[in-house]
Amino acid sequence: MKRAFSQFSSVLLKKYENEDLRSTLKFLSQNSKKPILSNTIKSSSSSSLNLENNKRNKTTTKYSQSIDPAANKHVEIILNVLNSSLPDPKRNMNRVNTHYDILFNQLQELISKSIKGATNSSMKCNNNMDNIHKLNSEELFNKLVFLQYTNELQINDILQILLNKKFHHYKELLGIISIFPRSIKMEMTILLYYKTKLEEIKSTYGNDWLESFEVLHPSIKRIFWKCQNNYNSVMNTINNVELNSKDYIILYQSLYNDAFKLPDILTYNSANDKVLLTKNQKLFIQSLRIISMHQSKNKTNDKEWLIKIVKLSLETKLLQESMVPSELKTFSIYQYKFLRSLDITLQNYSRSLSNTASSNNSETIRAVEDLLKEINNEEQEIKTQMSLRYI
Repeated sequence: MKRAFSQFSSVLLKKYENEDLRSTLKFLSQNSKKPILSNTIKSSSSSSLNLENNKRNKTTTKYSQSIDPAANKHVEIILNVLNSSLPDPKRNMNRVNTHYDILFNQLQELISKSIKGATNSSMKCNNNMDNIHKLNSEELFNKLVFLQYTNELQINDILQILLNKKFHHYKELLGIISIFPRSIKMEMTILLYYKTKLEEIKSTYGNDWLESFEVLHPSIKRIFWKCQNNYNSVMNTINNVELNSKDYIILYQSLYNDAFKLPDILTYNSANDKVLLTKNQKLFIQSLRIISMHQSKNKTNDKEWLIKIVKLSLETKLLQESMVPSELKTFSIYQYKFLRSLDITLQNYSRSLSNTASSNNSETIRAVEDLLKEINNEEQEIKTQMSLRYI
């Protein structure tokens, strides 16, 4: 027992530079075989838990008189040390009260509106996400909280509300962000950072974004990439998360203006078996790299062509394409539509370069023509496969 007290003493003495505590530890070591102090602490602690607020002072005085005066001071010191490790109840109480205040305020407002809605059709607008553009910032905020507490909050609701031009309750949402599940919290904080550019949001949740990156919704990932400040930030993120094929497509869809700077996954990280692209996905990336490179070198404004190709990839569900064994390979109408539309877009782009009197365009035109040959070959293969289905 003495050895235990001695070890306990040495640890606490390193942590607490306090003469009172030193004397208490010395007292414990010298009286480790005496049950007086331990029994006193036990009775004082258990009794204090059952004290009523209006009798606390009298009871405390009563116990103080029954304690050995030599041990009384040490009891108080030990109890203070034990209590110092307990959580701050006031802070937790304030946090809980804040959540309840917000919740009941939202419910009160929603109930008031529902009562008015019995005779007023405006309530239909508030409950219909199709008419969300008619709501003001406070109504959008109330809608978001209500959907969360009714377990009906979906990713599309989050996107529509937080990206709405009228929504400005950023601080209010950050104040209650802990009421949302972790996955939703990560998506919301990314959207909030995108809208506000507040560095405190990034510094608080940046590491959590990387840890949750794999499970983020594709739409949130696109916004996440748009939040990156510069090329170094993009590459740092790429090096800290494990990207699969779909992630690379999302990356190019998001940062199309600087596509030529992004990792060329036709050669980059080729040993990674998670990066397996379909032919359409490769053509998509090649197209963006060629046009963005030309834009950068020649200081042109080719953004409209880049946007057309990105929109095309979204419309034709390019992200959903995946590699399959050749014997199981089939073609969808979306795949053919992407190829046909990309072919037309690149032909028009090449024609616009030819009509511009610049010798710097020749290299880009040759690169586009080579790409058009690949597209044409792929189109012919799809036509052949589709024809065979009806034989």
